[in-house]
Amino acid sequence: GAIPLDSNGDEIPDYYNENDKATRGPCSRFLDDFTMKLIPDTMCQWTTDSDFFIEVSTSSTIAPGDLVRLRPGTIYASKMQVSGVMLFSQPSSDFGVVSVPDNLVSPAVDVSGLKYMDTCTELTLDGSGSKDYGYRGPFVWALKSAEPPKSEPHMRQLQKLIAELTSVRQVQVLRIPPFLLQPDTTYNFTLEVQSFWDPALWGNLSHSVFVSRDAIPPL
Repeated sequence: GAIPLDSNGDEIPDYYNENDKATRGPCSRFLDDFTMKLIPDTMCQWTTDSDFFIEVSTSSTIAPGDLVRLRPGTIYASKMQVSGVMLFSQPSSDFGVVSVPDNLVSPAVDVSGLKYMDTCTELTLDGSGSKDYGYRGPFVWALKSAEPPKSEPHMRQLQKLIAELTSVRQVQVLRIPPFLLQPDTTYNFTLEVQSFWDPALWGNLSHSVFVSRDAIPPL
């Protein structure tokens, strides 16, 4: 929406510039500071003259039960009189309580990455394409097996590395450094993604990669 402007210092809008009207912008223009601490770096999209859609960022900490409050003295209803003078309502001061989405589904897990590589290449497995997990649902990476079977110390070393890489924060992208995976071996990884809204809803996907003894030129 267009930003209301006050021309005489009485804190009541007198007009707005239609040329400044925007359908998308930072939510900090419309929502108060208390709310923005819960949803930093978030954009708002106006869908009608009275509704806007909040594009929640991955850094959001907002949860069901929290309040979303409008910024004081920011949103007004307006009407153009026959005389050409704008007539404004009192500023909106509404709030909403965050609730769980109406239709919950199990997360759709997606993993992209190399399926054929050599020992001197870093393995990158990317699960950021997963959907329907509520943006903050836990990502759990694991190494399930190797073919042919490898020694217990080797498998334990890799499993410990994965645990360390994913223990500090939610990791959507897993990176295994070069020279840790053994040649002529197929490693089977899994990614399990849990719904932030309902822990009983989850999805998983396996990803296998073969490590070649011979060097593979980059594409």
